[in-house]
Amino acid sequence: MHEETERDFGCGRLYRLSRGGLASTYAFVRPADHPRGVVEHAYPSHSIVFTDAGDWRYHGRVPISRIDEGVVVAGVAAGHYECSHGAGMPNRCFVVAIDTGAFDDEHRIFADPLVARSREMVLHRRAIQGASDDPDRLESLAFSLFEIVSRSSTGAGETARPDVRMEYAKRLVGERFAQRVSIAEIARELDLSRFTFTRRFRAHAGVSPYAYLTRMRVERAKGALRLSRDSIQEIALTHGFGSIAHFSSAFRRIVGCAPTTYRRENIA
Repeated sequence: MHEETERDFGCGRLYRLSRGGLASTYAFVRPADHPRGVVEHAYPSHSIVFTDAGDWRYHGRVPISRIDEGVVVAGVAAGHYECSHGAGMPNRCFVVAIDTGAFDDEHRIFADPLVARSREMVLHRRAIQGASDDPDRLESLAFSLFEIVSRSSTGAGETARPDVRMEYAKRLVGERFAQRVSIAEIARELDLSRFTFTRRFRAHAGVSPYAYLTRMRVERAKGALRLSRDSIQEIALTHGFGSIAHFSSAFRRIVGCAPTTYRRENIA
């Protein structure tokens, strides 16, 4: 079910599905009886487009290309392109977008707007769709997806490398894990955009800042579950989780069982 019409592109409508921080997801829907076939667009934000049904033609800085389920389209905000749709051809797309405020050096994000869809991209998309009730995780996953598509677009590899500022960032996360600290706050403290911070942290630590923070919180919570008699709610709140639901979801995802099960099986 679509939340609201975000934009009418002329050849179809864009509906907002979810939002987390600077990231949003949308559905583009073009009915089979739509009268228009060729339309010029401008990306309203930095976007990654997955085609789920039908196909269309992309006219941009590259030759006219057929876009189907095997191709992901990457667009930079305000970048113009033209698309065309066959008569009687319905089209559905899933879009992951990030506000321009998350980036610096926007022109370096994507070198080629057309990227072959990979299994890693598909898995990130599924995780994003499942994170609609966790805004921080949704934004983190969207950043990771953009990084994956950016690497494929530019041909850059991913290698761990020394980074003094990211070592400092890890220390900040360790010191503040029990607070309601946000990734945006740490990025600002390091004078980096949120996307650049996420990309550098992941290259340095192997995981996103959000995943690193969540794992640290869960590991500390495991100790409290074993050694204290505090309630699940108390443990969740004192370890930086906003609710039992988010704590239980993260704990199950990382540990493989519910907090109550872990406590029962590991009580000291």
